[in-house]
Amino acid sequence: MSSDQAGASIDELLQGAGTVTSAPGWSALPVPAIEAITAAPLPPGATPGALPRGVYVHDGVMDSWNFVEDSGDLSLNWELDLVSYQLLVDWDANSPTMLVSDQFDSQFEVPTGAEATFSRAGMVQGVLELGSGWTANQCGYDEPTSASASGYLGDDDAKLELSRLALSRSETAGSDTLTVGFGAGATVGADSVAVYLDLNANGQLIRSADCVINDFTVQSGSVTTGFSTRVAGEDRSLTFHGDFSNVMVDSGTLTGVDLDGYLRLNDSLAMAFSGTLNDANANGVPGDELQLSFAGNELLTLEEFLIEQIGFVPLTALRMMLR
Repeated sequence: MSSDQAGASIDELLQGAGTVTSAPGWSALPVPAIEAITAAPLPPGATPGALPRGVYVHDGVMDSWNFVEDSGDLSLNWELDLVSYQLLVDWDANSPTMLVSDQFDSQFEVPTGAEATFSRAGMVQGVLELGSGWTANQCGYDEPTSASASGYLGDDDAKLELSRLALSRSETAGSDTLTVGFGAGATVGADSVAVYLDLNANGQLIRSADCVINDFTVQSGSVTTGFSTRVAGEDRSLTFHGDFSNVMVDSGTLTGVDLDGYLRLNDSLAMAFSGTLNDANANGVPGDELQLSFAGNELLTLEEFLIEQIGFVPLTALRMMLR
């Protein structure tokens, strides 16, 4: 695949995504019903630090929640345009809650396996599952080591899906690791778009004297991301993978990183790349030391590819705006 073909394939992929995201079918999602209660603060827990529980009804005039009765779960109920809605949160649906302590010796309850169910007129329209992991640090108080979420909103006509959101970290004497996983999709009718990201970063967590994490110095790692569409029965996809190392930061700004990886388009290898991502010639366009290899022994730097596909003036203007 040549550089021109790769650019055209990416453009077609983006056009397909635009077709999906602009479809009129998205108006069927219950977004107005959710927006109607977003300003109302959640009810307090029965005791300081406890998760809120009980059955509540929304007061549209005061924009608050009125207590109805006790419950081991949290049940929020409201109406919009004569249609009833409910958000039911089962804090211990998949695993029990736990009490954790912070650096100020305060305790609070956290869910480790909760499930929230959103219903419209008694019919389930969305589910969200939440998880977390905790451990005591060197200073004796608790901090999260992992968090996860997955769920959906909508029905077979139009649906938003969070297939996975997972964050975790591990600490060893030599190196610390942060891991992020994300996957999401949108389906309207027979058309869909999906995206995913997997990131692993190795480096060093920087803690203050009271063990609070202040920073994470990245040294190396890998990233894989994908993007796909199905429009009018035609599938298109993009997969990017890169290993990175020798991360260079100056005054909090990334100035360079060594990269090695590939780009696949529609399940075919479109490009391999290797080198250093930076702006060595200081012209405002990154990538003059990152070599791209296309089919037919076509070689371009990332800088040359970006200028060819986007143009020098728009790129430099964007760079100035982001500074």
